Amino acid sequence: MELKKFIGLANTVDPEALPEGSLAQAINVDIDDQGKLHRRRGLQLAAAGSFHSVFTSSEDVTFAVLNGDLCRLDGSMHTTVIQAGVGYDKISYCQIGERIFAKSRTQALRFSAKGPVMAWGVPLVDSFTLAQTSGIMPLAQYRVAVTYTRSLDGLEGGATVQQILASGGIAVTGIPIIGGYTANVYVSTPNGEVMFLVAEGVGSSYGISMGAQELGVPLRTLDIYPPIGTGPLATQKGRIFIWDGCILWATEPYQQERVRRATGFRMFESAGTFIGAVVDGLYIGTETAVWFMGGEFDDASLAIVSSDGAPAQSPQQIDLSYVTDGKEQGVGLVFMTHAGIYVGMPSGKALNLTGNTFLFPKASEIAALFRRQDGINQFVGAATHPGTPTGSARFGDFVDAEIIRFKGD
Repeated sequence: MELKKFIGLANTVDPEALPEGSLAQAINVDIDDQGKLHRRRGLQLAAAGSFHSVFTSSEDVTFAVLNGDLCRLDGSMHTTVIQAGVGYDKISYCQIGERIFAKSRTQALRFSAKGPVMAWGVPLVDSFTLAQTSGIMPLAQYRVAVTYTRSLDGLEGGATVQQILASGGIAVTGIPIIGGYTANVYVSTPNGEVMFLVAEGVGSSYGISMGAQELGVPLRTLDIYPPIGTGPLATQKGRIFIWDGCILWATEPYQQERVRRATGFRMFESAGTFIGAVVDGLYIGTETAVWFMGGEFDDASLAIVSSDGAPAQSPQQIDLSYVTDGKEQGVGLVFMTHAGIYVGMPSGKALNLTGNTFLFPKASEIAALFRRQDGINQFVGAATHPGTPTGSARFGDFVDAEIIRFKGD
């Protein structure tokens, strides 16, 4: 038998029933679009250490956590620590313009490709104490709020609110002092609901003696919180979307450091594993299904893409012409489910590229990238499995892959 073209791996049929050109194994080779075999490149150690959470910015600057510190890497793999002590929890990233946003279970950071690291979002005031004091305020119920304002750019954070029955005046004490932030104090009119600014730039305490003026500056950040969740992240139309278990949070439009807790979320029946944006919507992966959410976040519709769950991952953007023979144009997403590798297009149309030919072991997480190397378009993934067998896979335009399975220790 003469083989003129290799079409990739297949394991959905017995080896003796493989279609012509299919392979049971493809060890250390890649297959190009013409079905030709290419010897796979070798590996060379670039840097040693405990690395995780690697990200490359649009400026082609790479960041990674090395031995618990967030580092910037140059072309020679030399590292510069930009934020020490971020720990070993996975960090998710996204970028809007020059700003890079990073989120983990314990970290919420914002930085640029070559700039310093700062906190992502303005913190809430942990606590403060109210007591009656002297003044000219009538006996009434008063609502008092304290906020932080970031000194660098004047961004005001959410409010911590308390209530007190008082006459005369109100002493506000015990406001925690945080470097780089000042505090603002708001108070309501007697028995009122809306709070108005009475002092800004205060320290750890302030005395309210005259009450609020209704024509003053009202509190505008009630129900505003710093970014909530752990990741993964995605961005679209000026918002950042953040997974937190079964809840998908969205920052305020074009205000990526503010989340409105009362309305800025959607709930799903299982924990989120990925999120990726196309021009008119979001592909949303969970442990039990993959969805497409089209339209504006607040009233978006949900359509099922796959009833199979997906491992934790970062979807990769791809030129759709690579995988549709030029029939589709624009940018899509490549992502992996438990049923195969999908390409997601605008409007929620998605194709399973591998489901009919290759089945993958169920993975809990996959570290993936899309690249063009030696003239071959490749979706490259290293998968982590919850038990044995474990394995890693490397995929091309369709399924040019090597699966290595280990049993035992």
